[in-house]
Amino acid sequence: MGVRAPLAVLVLACLASPVIAQDSLSLLALPAGPHDVGFRSVGILDSTRPYATTRDPDGRQGRPIQMLLFYPARKTDVAPASLGDYVVADWIGSAERSRWDSARAEAEAAAARAIGEGLETPLTDTQLRAVLDWPGLGRPEATAVDARFRLVLFESGLRARGWLYTPLCELLASHGFVVASLASLGRSESAPLEFDLGGIEAQAADIERALAHLATQPLVEPKPPALVAWSVGGVSQSVVRLRRPEFAAAVSLDSGTGYDYSIKLLRESGALDPRRLTIPFLQMDVGMDGRFKVPRDSTFFDAHAFAPALALKLPRLRHSDLSTSFGPPRLRALRDPRSEAVFAGYRAAGLYLLRFLEAFVMEKAEARRFLASDPAALGLAEDVGVVARRGLKGGVRS
Repeated sequence: MGVRAPLAVLVLACLASPVIAQDSLSLLALPAGPHDVGFRSVGILDSTRPYATTRDPDGRQGRPIQMLLFYPARKTDVAPASLGDYVVADWIGSAERSRWDSARAEAEAAAARAIGEGLETPLTDTQLRAVLDWPGLGRPEATAVDARFRLVLFESGLRARGWLYTPLCELLASHGFVVASLASLGRSESAPLEFDLGGIEAQAADIERALAHLATQPLVEPKPPALVAWSVGGVSQSVVRLRRPEFAAAVSLDSGTGYDYSIKLLRESGALDPRRLTIPFLQMDVGMDGRFKVPRDSTFFDAHAFAPALALKLPRLRHSDLSTSFGPPRLRALRDPRSEAVFAGYRAAGLYLLRFLEAFVMEKAEARRFLASDPAALGLAEDVGVVARRGLKGGVRS
Protein backbone atom coordinates (compact mmCIF):
# COMPACT_ATOMS: atom_id res chain seq x y z
CA MET A 1 0.00 0.00 0.00
CA GLY A 2 3.04 2.26 0.17
CA VAL A 3 2.45 4.01 -3.18
CA ARG A 4 -1.28 4.58 -2.78
CA ALA A 5 -1.35 7.87 -0.86
CA PRO A 6 1.32 9.67 -2.89
CA LEU A 7 -0.30 8.58 -6.14
CA ALA A 8 -3.74 9.71 -5.01
CA VAL A 9 -2.36 13.09 -3.99
CA LEU A 10 -0.59 13.43 -7.33
CA VAL A 11 -3.71 12.59 -9.35
CA LEU A 12 -5.90 14.99 -7.38
CA ALA A 13 -3.31 17.71 -7.79
CA CYS A 14 -3.14 17.07 -11.52
CA LEU A 15 -6.90 17.34 -11.79
CA ALA A 16 -6.83 20.63 -9.96
CA SER A 17 -3.99 22.09 -12.02
CA PRO A 18 -3.21 20.82 -15.54
CA VAL A 19 0.36 22.19 -15.35
CA ILE A 20 1.40 20.50 -12.08
CA ALA A 21 3.54 17.89 -13.91
CA GLN A 22 6.09 18.35 -16.66
CA ASP A 23 5.34 15.31 -18.79
CA SER A 24 3.13 12.26 -19.20
CA LEU A 25 5.27 9.94 -17.07
CA SER A 26 5.19 12.37 -14.15
CA LEU A 27 1.42 12.62 -14.45
CA LEU A 28 1.11 8.84 -14.39
CA ALA A 29 3.78 8.31 -11.68
CA LEU A 30 5.71 6.06 -14.06
CA PRO A 31 9.50 5.85 -13.69
CA ALA A 32 11.32 7.63 -16.50
CA GLY A 33 14.51 5.92 -17.59
CA PRO A 34 17.98 7.42 -18.07
CA HIS A 35 17.42 8.51 -21.68
CA ASP A 36 15.78 11.55 -23.18
CA VAL A 37 13.18 10.57 -25.79
CA GLY A 38 13.06 11.57 -29.43
CA PHE A 39 10.38 10.77 -31.95
CA ARG A 40 9.82 10.94 -35.65
CA SER A 41 7.19 9.85 -38.12
CA VAL A 42 8.15 7.01 -40.44
CA GLY A 43 6.30 6.33 -43.66
CA ILE A 44 7.07 3.63 -46.21
CA LEU A 45 5.25 2.36 -49.27
CA ASP A 46 4.43 -1.27 -49.98
CA SER A 47 4.43 -1.28 -53.77
CA THR A 48 3.22 -4.89 -53.88
CA ARG A 49 -0.20 -3.98 -52.46
CA PRO A 50 -2.71 -1.54 -54.00
CA TYR A 51 -4.25 1.21 -51.87
CA ALA A 52 -5.05 4.39 -53.82
CA THR A 53 -5.62 5.20 -57.47
CA THR A 54 -3.47 8.32 -57.19
CA ARG A 55 0.31 8.47 -56.93
CA ASP A 56 2.40 9.95 -54.12
CA PRO A 57 4.50 13.12 -54.69
CA ASP A 58 7.33 10.93 -56.01
CA GLY A 59 5.04 9.28 -58.57
CA ARG A 60 4.79 5.95 -56.74
CA GLN A 61 1.74 3.82 -56.00
CA GLY A 62 1.18 1.28 -53.23
CA ARG A 63 -0.07 0.83 -49.68
CA PRO A 64 1.34 3.32 -47.16
CA ILE A 65 2.69 1.94 -43.88
CA GLN A 66 2.80 4.68 -41.26
CA MET A 67 4.16 4.73 -37.72
CA LEU A 68 5.51 6.94 -34.97
CA LEU A 69 9.01 6.00 -33.86
CA PHE A 70 10.24 6.70 -30.31
CA TYR A 71 13.91 6.27 -29.42
CA PRO A 72 16.62 7.17 -26.87
CA ALA A 73 17.86 10.65 -27.82
CA ARG A 74 20.65 13.03 -27.00
CA LYS A 75 19.81 15.97 -24.77
CA THR A 76 18.37 18.91 -26.68
CA ASP A 77 16.65 22.23 -26.07
CA VAL A 78 13.83 21.24 -28.45
CA ALA A 79 10.49 21.42 -26.62
CA PRO A 80 8.75 18.06 -26.07
CA ALA A 81 5.58 17.24 -27.95
CA SER A 82 2.05 17.43 -26.60
CA LEU A 83 -0.55 14.80 -27.46
CA GLY A 84 -1.88 17.23 -30.07
CA ASP A 85 1.58 17.38 -31.65
CA TYR A 86 1.68 13.58 -31.87
CA VAL A 87 -1.76 13.68 -33.49
CA VAL A 88 -0.56 16.08 -36.19
CA ALA A 89 2.73 14.25 -36.80
CA ASP A 90 0.83 10.98 -37.20
CA TRP A 91 -1.79 12.59 -39.46
CA ILE A 92 0.63 14.14 -41.96
CA GLY A 93 3.47 11.65 -41.58
CA SER A 94 6.04 14.17 -40.43
CA ALA A 95 7.61 15.24 -37.12
CA GLU A 96 8.88 18.50 -38.65
CA ARG A 97 7.29 21.32 -36.61
CA SER A 98 7.38 23.64 -39.61
CA ARG A 99 4.75 21.48 -41.31
CA TRP A 100 2.36 21.13 -38.39
CA ASP A 101 0.50 24.44 -38.35
CA SER A 102 -1.10 24.06 -41.77
CA ALA A 103 -2.43 20.58 -40.94
CA ARG A 104 -3.30 21.02 -37.26
CA ALA A 105 -6.97 21.96 -37.66
CA GLU A 106 -7.75 18.97 -39.90
CA ALA A 107 -5.74 16.51 -37.78
CA GLU A 108 -7.23 17.66 -34.48
CA ALA A 109 -10.75 17.56 -35.91
CA ALA A 110 -10.23 13.92 -36.84
CA ALA A 111 -8.78 13.21 -33.39
CA ALA A 112 -11.72 14.97 -31.74
CA ARG A 113 -14.12 12.48 -33.30
CA ALA A 114 -12.13 9.60 -31.79
CA ILE A 115 -11.64 11.26 -28.41
CA GLY A 116 -15.32 12.16 -28.12
CA GLU A 117 -16.62 8.73 -29.06
CA GLY A 118 -19.02 7.19 -26.55
CA LEU A 119 -19.65 10.38 -24.54
CA GLU A 120 -23.24 11.33 -23.78
CA THR A 121 -22.31 15.02 -23.86
CA PRO A 122 -19.89 16.23 -26.55
CA LEU A 123 -16.54 17.59 -25.42
CA THR A 124 -16.37 21.34 -25.11
CA ASP A 125 -13.60 23.16 -26.95
CA THR A 126 -11.89 23.73 -23.59
CA GLN A 127 -12.05 20.04 -22.70
CA LEU A 128 -10.74 18.97 -26.10
CA ARG A 129 -7.91 21.47 -25.81
CA ALA A 130 -7.05 20.03 -22.39
CA VAL A 131 -6.84 16.51 -23.88
CA LEU A 132 -4.65 17.62 -26.77
CA ASP A 133 -2.42 19.66 -24.44
CA TRP A 134 -1.55 16.52 -22.43
CA PRO A 135 2.24 16.95 -22.08
CA GLY A 136 4.46 14.40 -23.74
CA LEU A 137 8.10 13.45 -23.37
CA GLY A 138 9.16 12.96 -26.99
CA ARG A 139 11.17 15.67 -28.71
CA PRO A 140 10.50 15.84 -32.46
CA GLU A 141 13.39 14.84 -34.71
CA ALA A 142 15.84 14.82 -31.78
CA THR A 143 19.23 13.31 -32.55
CA ALA A 144 19.35 9.66 -31.56
CA VAL A 145 21.88 8.28 -29.12
CA ASP A 146 24.79 6.74 -31.02
CA ALA A 147 23.97 3.13 -30.18
CA ARG A 148 21.62 0.31 -31.13
CA PHE A 149 18.58 -0.70 -29.10
CA ARG A 150 16.06 -3.54 -29.08
CA LEU A 151 12.89 -2.97 -31.07
CA VAL A 152 9.32 -3.05 -29.72
CA LEU A 153 6.40 -2.83 -32.17
CA PHE A 154 3.00 -1.61 -30.96
CA GLU A 155 -0.02 -2.62 -33.03
CA SER A 156 -3.22 -0.59 -32.67
CA GLY A 157 -6.84 -1.62 -32.69
CA LEU A 158 -8.93 -1.72 -35.84
CA ARG A 159 -8.84 1.66 -37.67
CA ALA A 160 -6.84 3.30 -34.86
CA ARG A 161 -3.99 5.76 -35.21
CA GLY A 162 -0.37 5.57 -34.12
CA TRP A 163 -0.73 8.02 -31.19
CA LEU A 164 -2.86 5.62 -29.16
CA TYR A 165 -0.14 4.59 -26.66
CA THR A 166 2.24 7.55 -26.53
CA PRO A 167 2.91 7.44 -22.72
CA LEU A 168 3.85 3.74 -22.90
CA CYS A 169 6.04 4.33 -25.95
CA GLU A 170 7.78 7.20 -24.16
CA LEU A 171 8.29 5.04 -21.07
CA LEU A 172 9.97 2.24 -23.01
CA ALA A 173 12.11 4.59 -25.10
CA SER A 174 13.38 6.32 -21.96
CA HIS A 175 14.53 2.90 -20.70
CA GLY A 176 16.48 2.04 -23.83
CA PHE A 177 14.08 0.57 -26.40
CA VAL A 178 13.27 1.73 -29.91
CA VAL A 179 9.47 1.73 -30.11
CA ALA A 180 7.37 1.85 -33.28
CA SER A 181 3.63 2.52 -33.00
CA LEU A 182 1.84 1.44 -36.16
CA ALA A 183 -1.27 3.17 -37.52
CA SER A 184 -4.16 1.03 -38.75
CA LEU A 185 -5.17 2.22 -42.21
CA GLY A 186 -8.11 1.10 -44.32
CA ARG A 187 -8.02 -1.81 -46.73
CA SER A 188 -7.90 0.87 -49.43
CA GLU A 189 -8.16 4.64 -49.58
CA SER A 190 -11.96 4.39 -49.80
CA ALA A 191 -12.64 1.19 -47.83
CA PRO A 192 -12.09 0.90 -44.06
CA LEU A 193 -10.75 -2.26 -42.50
CA GLU A 194 -13.55 -4.65 -41.64
CA PHE A 195 -13.73 -6.78 -38.52
CA ASP A 196 -13.11 -10.00 -40.39
CA LEU A 197 -10.24 -12.19 -41.54
CA GLY A 198 -9.55 -9.85 -44.47
CA GLY A 199 -9.04 -6.94 -42.06
CA ILE A 200 -6.81 -9.05 -39.82
CA GLU A 201 -4.69 -10.21 -42.76
CA ALA A 202 -4.29 -6.61 -43.98
CA GLN A 203 -2.99 -5.55 -40.55
CA ALA A 204 -0.72 -8.60 -40.38
CA ALA A 205 0.80 -7.73 -43.75
CA ASP A 206 1.39 -4.15 -42.53
CA ILE A 207 3.22 -5.53 -39.47
CA GLU A 208 5.42 -7.73 -41.66
CA ARG A 209 6.32 -4.81 -43.93
CA ALA A 210 7.00 -2.48 -40.97
CA LEU A 211 9.27 -5.04 -39.30
CA ALA A 212 11.22 -5.58 -42.50
CA HIS A 213 11.83 -1.84 -42.83
CA LEU A 214 12.69 -1.27 -39.17
CA ALA A 215 15.23 -4.09 -39.23
CA THR A 216 17.30 -2.00 -41.65
CA GLN A 217 17.45 1.07 -39.40
CA PRO A 218 20.80 1.90 -37.76
CA LEU A 219 19.05 2.52 -34.40
CA VAL A 220 17.72 -1.03 -34.21
CA GLU A 221 19.81 -3.84 -32.74
CA PRO A 222 19.75 -6.88 -35.07
CA LYS A 223 18.03 -9.18 -32.59
CA PRO A 224 14.44 -10.46 -32.37
CA PRO A 225 11.91 -7.68 -31.65
CA ALA A 226 9.11 -7.70 -29.08
CA LEU A 227 5.42 -7.20 -29.87
CA VAL A 228 2.77 -5.25 -27.94
CA ALA A 229 -0.88 -4.94 -28.94
CA TRP A 230 -4.23 -3.59 -27.79
CA SER A 231 -7.70 -4.64 -28.90
CA VAL A 232 -8.06 -6.27 -32.34
CA GLY A 233 -4.39 -5.56 -33.03
CA GLY A 234 -3.52 -8.50 -30.80
CA VAL A 235 -5.13 -10.90 -33.28
CA SER A 236 -3.17 -9.46 -36.21
CA GLN A 237 0.09 -9.63 -34.25
CA SER A 238 -0.64 -13.21 -33.23
CA VAL A 239 -1.11 -14.21 -36.87
CA VAL A 240 2.36 -12.82 -37.57
CA ARG A 241 4.09 -14.45 -34.63
CA LEU A 242 2.41 -17.80 -35.25
CA ARG A 243 3.67 -17.73 -38.83
CA ARG A 244 7.21 -16.57 -37.93
CA PRO A 245 7.87 -17.19 -34.23
CA GLU A 246 11.32 -15.56 -34.09
CA PHE A 247 10.29 -12.83 -31.62
CA ALA A 248 11.70 -12.05 -28.18
CA ALA A 249 8.41 -11.59 -26.29
CA ALA A 250 4.78 -10.57 -26.75
CA VAL A 251 2.42 -8.48 -24.59
CA SER A 252 -1.36 -8.20 -24.76
CA LEU A 253 -2.84 -4.96 -23.39
CA ASP A 254 -6.36 -6.38 -23.12
CA SER A 255 -6.00 -7.34 -26.76
CA GLY A 256 -8.23 -9.63 -28.74
CA THR A 257 -6.22 -12.71 -27.71
CA GLY A 258 -8.17 -12.71 -24.43
CA TYR A 259 -11.58 -12.78 -26.14
CA ASP A 260 -13.47 -15.53 -27.92
CA TYR A 261 -13.57 -13.73 -31.27
CA SER A 262 -9.79 -14.04 -31.57
CA ILE A 263 -9.84 -17.82 -31.38
CA LYS A 264 -12.40 -17.96 -34.18
CA LEU A 265 -10.35 -15.62 -36.38
CA LEU A 266 -7.04 -17.38 -35.64
CA ARG A 267 -8.54 -20.75 -36.47
CA GLU A 268 -10.02 -19.31 -39.65
CA SER A 269 -6.58 -17.98 -40.60
CA GLY A 270 -5.06 -21.44 -40.21
CA ALA A 271 -2.30 -19.98 -38.03
CA LEU A 272 -3.35 -21.28 -34.60
CA ASP A 273 -0.79 -23.93 -33.68
CA PRO A 274 0.13 -24.16 -29.95
CA ARG A 275 3.48 -25.73 -30.86
CA ARG A 276 4.55 -22.35 -32.25
CA LEU A 277 3.67 -20.38 -29.10
CA THR A 278 7.14 -20.61 -27.60
CA ILE A 279 8.06 -17.01 -26.67
CA PRO A 280 7.42 -15.28 -23.31
CA PHE A 281 3.89 -13.90 -23.17
CA LEU A 282 2.25 -11.34 -20.88
CA GLN A 283 -1.52 -11.02 -21.01
CA MET A 284 -3.16 -8.14 -19.15
CA ASP A 285 -6.97 -8.24 -19.09
CA VAL A 286 -9.20 -5.51 -17.70
CA GLY A 287 -11.73 -6.21 -14.98
CA MET A 288 -14.53 -3.76 -15.81
CA ASP A 289 -17.00 -3.92 -18.68
CA GLY A 290 -17.08 -1.04 -21.12
CA ARG A 291 -19.80 -0.08 -23.57
CA PHE A 292 -19.73 -3.55 -25.09
CA LYS A 293 -19.65 -6.84 -23.20
CA VAL A 294 -17.50 -9.28 -25.19
CA PRO A 295 -17.12 -12.93 -24.09
CA ARG A 296 -13.70 -13.87 -22.71
CA ASP A 297 -11.66 -16.91 -23.71
CA SER A 298 -8.39 -18.12 -22.15
CA THR A 299 -7.58 -20.59 -24.95
CA PHE A 300 -4.76 -18.49 -26.41
CA PHE A 301 -3.03 -17.92 -23.08
CA ASP A 302 -3.49 -21.54 -22.02
CA ALA A 303 -1.81 -22.67 -25.25
CA HIS A 304 1.49 -21.19 -23.99
CA ALA A 305 2.41 -24.43 -22.26
CA PHE A 306 6.13 -24.35 -23.00
CA ALA A 307 6.99 -20.66 -22.57
CA PRO A 308 7.16 -18.24 -19.63
CA ALA A 309 3.68 -16.76 -19.37
CA LEU A 310 1.98 -14.32 -17.01
CA ALA A 311 -1.73 -13.50 -16.96
CA LEU A 312 -2.83 -10.43 -14.99
CA LYS A 313 -6.16 -8.83 -14.21
CA LEU A 314 -6.43 -5.03 -14.01
CA PRO A 315 -9.60 -4.88 -11.90
CA ARG A 316 -10.25 -1.13 -12.03
CA LEU A 317 -9.75 -0.58 -15.76
CA ARG A 318 -12.01 -0.78 -18.77
CA HIS A 319 -10.78 -1.78 -22.22
CA SER A 320 -10.75 1.82 -23.47
CA ASP A 321 -8.76 3.09 -20.45
CA LEU A 322 -5.55 1.65 -21.93
CA SER A 323 -5.73 3.98 -24.94
CA THR A 324 -4.63 7.61 -25.07
CA SER A 325 -7.88 8.65 -26.75
CA PHE A 326 -10.21 7.40 -23.98
CA GLY A 327 -7.90 6.89 -21.01
CA PRO A 328 -5.97 9.26 -18.73
CA PRO A 329 -5.82 12.38 -20.96
CA ARG A 330 -9.58 12.44 -21.54
CA LEU A 331 -10.50 11.49 -17.98
CA ARG A 332 -8.24 14.22 -16.64
CA ALA A 333 -9.77 16.81 -18.96
CA LEU A 334 -13.28 15.79 -17.91
CA ARG A 335 -12.34 15.64 -14.20
CA ASP A 336 -13.93 12.21 -14.25
CA PRO A 337 -14.42 10.60 -10.80
CA ARG A 338 -12.74 7.43 -12.10
CA SER A 339 -9.50 9.31 -12.80
CA GLU A 340 -7.61 8.24 -9.68
CA ALA A 341 -8.42 4.55 -10.22
CA VAL A 342 -7.59 4.69 -13.93
CA PHE A 343 -4.31 6.56 -13.41
CA ALA A 344 -3.29 3.92 -10.86
CA GLY A 345 -4.34 1.03 -13.08
CA TYR A 346 -2.60 2.52 -16.12
CA ARG A 347 0.54 2.97 -14.02
CA ALA A 348 0.42 -0.69 -12.98
CA ALA A 349 0.00 -1.79 -16.61
CA GLY A 350 2.96 0.38 -17.61
CA LEU A 351 5.15 -1.05 -14.86
CA TYR A 352 4.40 -4.65 -15.80
CA LEU A 353 4.90 -3.92 -19.49
CA LEU A 354 8.30 -2.35 -18.79
CA ARG A 355 9.49 -5.04 -16.38
CA PHE A 356 8.32 -7.88 -18.63
CA LEU A 357 10.27 -6.51 -21.60
CA GLU A 358 13.29 -5.80 -19.41
CA ALA A 359 13.14 -9.38 -18.11
CA PHE A 360 12.79 -11.20 -21.42
CA VAL A 361 14.30 -8.81 -23.97
CA MET A 362 17.06 -7.17 -21.90
CA GLU A 363 17.42 -10.21 -19.60
CA LYS A 364 17.49 -8.18 -16.39
CA ALA A 365 17.37 -10.30 -13.24
CA GLU A 366 15.80 -7.50 -11.20
CA ALA A 367 12.88 -7.36 -13.61
CA ARG A 368 12.39 -11.12 -13.31
CA ARG A 369 12.18 -10.73 -9.54
CA PHE A 370 9.54 -8.01 -9.99
CA LEU A 371 7.42 -10.35 -12.14
CA ALA A 372 7.75 -13.18 -9.61
CA SER A 373 6.65 -10.94 -6.72
CA ASP A 374 3.16 -10.71 -5.31
CA PRO A 375 1.46 -7.43 -6.38
CA ALA A 376 0.78 -6.62 -2.72
CA ALA A 377 4.52 -6.64 -2.01
CA LEU A 378 4.91 -4.09 -4.83
CA GLY A 379 2.18 -1.79 -3.48
CA LEU A 380 -0.14 -2.78 -6.35
CA ALA A 381 -2.70 -4.98 -4.60
CA GLU A 382 -5.67 -2.80 -5.63
CA ASP A 383 -4.59 -2.50 -9.25
CA VAL A 384 -3.28 -5.94 -10.29
CA GLY A 385 -4.29 -9.52 -9.69
CA VAL A 386 -2.23 -12.52 -10.81
CA VAL A 387 -4.41 -15.01 -12.69
CA ALA A 388 -1.64 -17.37 -13.81
CA ARG A 389 2.15 -17.37 -13.68
CA ARG A 390 4.34 -19.93 -15.48
CA GLY A 391 8.07 -20.16 -15.97
CA LEU A 392 8.82 -17.56 -13.30
CA LYS A 393 10.24 -18.21 -9.86
CA GLY A 394 7.54 -19.54 -7.58
CA GLY A 395 5.01 -19.43 -10.41
CA VAL A 396 2.17 -21.91 -10.60
CA ARG A 397 -1.31 -21.54 -11.96
CA SER A 398 -3.59 -19.96 -9.40
